[in-house]
Parts: sequence; structure tokens; C-alpha cells
Amino acid sequence: MNTKIIFSADDAGIVPQIDNAIADLVNRGILNSAEVLTNYGKEGANSLYNTHQMVEQTKASGNPIELGIHLTITSGKPLTQQDGLLSILDEKGQFVSYRDLGGGATEEAIYNELKAQAQILLDDRELGSKVTHMSNHHDALWFYPQYTRAYVRLANELNLPIRNTKSIPESNSWFYYVFQNLLRKISQADKDRISKAYQLRKNGYFPQEQLTFLSTDYMDNRHYEVNHLWDDFDPRDARIVINRKKRKLKKMIEEAGESRSTTLVEFMFHVRKGKILDYSGTDALPYYNGVDPRYFDGRTLEYRSLRDNQKVIERYMQKKDCEMALWKEAKEIILKKG
Repeated sequence: MNTKIIFSADDAGIVPQIDNAIADLVNRGILNSAEVLTNYGKEGANSLYNTHQMVEQTKASGNPIELGIHLTITSGKPLTQQDGLLSILDEKGQFVSYRDLGGGATEEAIYNELKAQAQILLDDRELGSKVTHMSNHHDALWFYPQYTRAYVRLANELNLPIRNTKSIPESNSWFYYVFQNLLRKISQADKDRISKAYQLRKNGYFPQEQLTFLSTDYMDNRHYEVNHLWDDFDPRDARIVINRKKRKLKKMIEEAGESRSTTLVEFMFHVRKGKILDYSGTDALPYYNGVDPRYFDGRTLEYRSLRDNQKVIERYMQKKDCEMALWKEAKEIILKKG
């Protein structure tokens, strides 16, 4: 049986350069899924406009593009006004960063906000028909059990698959759930809740109850890497990075194709079409926190890697009996009561 792979890109709907990269890679037949942040602008108007522009760019190629609702409680402003969200908002009324996200929001408030974000896309006449799944920004809806319950509840009500929290490489998950606890400005009790939930999920469990949802076998995001945080990236090193990413792409496909227990995988990317050390397109960011321009060079290199290594991807997909897949092929995943 062929292993089926979904090629997804995150953070659509905010920065045109990100949307342009996604559209170009869809037209090339490399990507087939885009995760859309829906809360930019009044009632999501800016997110909708940008997403329509992105989808329009893909129409001439005829290649499919599935849309995922990229639910967020760590970027932009909430679409709903609820007392139950106040503990995760800053003084400007924006969501706090994922590093500062505490567990004080109520499950019902989280659910109501997520539902409002989902409806932005679902209620759009053109885009709603392309929505096939959901994911969550910064993985933040997996931090605290009540946030996760709200997320899975909405997914099951809408009968939409969600991104699997099981990811490769494990070090990326460790970075979000363990290392970041050293930097988070939250209570020790909340840090402990994040760590406990993470350790349970690693072993297929959820605190105090069983959760069932539709998803893939796992998500592979090893192609993603932050190329600089404190110093500017040297453009002369771009080819070195792209060659390294080529090796990663081969490894991702090899492992997916050779696994006897895997039938459906998501490959996740962060892309941007632009020049190295060019931070144009940041005009949206003062109004939408959580998409950091320091990472733009890394996104640009991911885009170039996928574009330049298209033949490699196609050859290895064929060699390892892999094929591109759709989210409708998602399977039932169960986290047992832990």
C-alpha cells in the first residue's frame, strides 16, 4: 500500500509574501494544503481578502488547494469579547505570545472563540467549500487540557480532521513543551500542566479522559529550521542550507515510505517568497502579533528549497511508493484516558 502524504504550509492570510509562496508552490504541484489564520482585521476581513487573493493565484494551474482553519489563541485579537478570555490577553486586547500563555481561560470561552474563527472561512461562499481540516497556531491548544477539549469538541462537531500532535522530529515538540518552560512567564503550576499533558500525549494518553478525533499518523516538520534569531543570516550560506534541506526532504519521504505502520502523513512547512534580509511585508505585523519577521529568512529558504528540489521530491515520492493525499483520508486517532 502506498504511503499518502499531505504537503501543508502554515500561516496563510496575513502576509502577502507568505501567501504568494504558497500559491506558487501549489501551482508547481508541490503543496496542496494551506493553514489560514482567520482573525486578522475587523471580523477577519483582512484574512478573507488575503486568502481570496492567494486562491485566485492558483486557479490557472488547476491544482487543488485545501484550506485548513489555523486556529489561534496566541496571535492577533480575539473575534469574541468574553470575560473567560481576559487572562490570555495583553493590555492592547491582543492574545499573549505562546511563551506567556497561561491556563486561566475557560473551556467554554476558548470553544466560542475557536468556533467564531472557524466560521470566518466556513461562511465564505467560495472559501468555505475548500475547508477540509483544522490546525492550531504554535500548537497552543495542546498546552492545557481544557483548551484541547474545546479544540477537539469543535473539530468533531464540524467533522473536520485536525493536525496530529505527534510530530517528527521529537526535538521540535520538546522545544515547545519542555525547553520553553524555562522561558515562560507563567506560574509553575501552569508549567507543570503543560509538561504533564505533553508527557501523556507522547505515550498516547490524555489527562483523565479519552479523546477521539480524525487525523494523520503523524506530522513531519523537520524541513523547518530557524536560521537566525540574534544575527542576520548571511545570504552566501543560502545554497548550503538548501542542500541540507534537500537531504531532509529525502529522509522525510524515505521514512514515510518505508514505515509498515504508516498510511497517511502530513509534511508541514513555513514558506515566504522574497529575498534574504528583505523584511518587506511586515506592515501587517504591528496589527497582528505572532508572525515574527526574524524568521522570514528561514521561511524564504524553505520556499526556495521546495522550489529548487521539486524534481528530487517527485523522484523520491515515486521511488518510495508515496503519493500526495487529501485530508478526507484522515483516520480515527484515540488518546486513552491517562
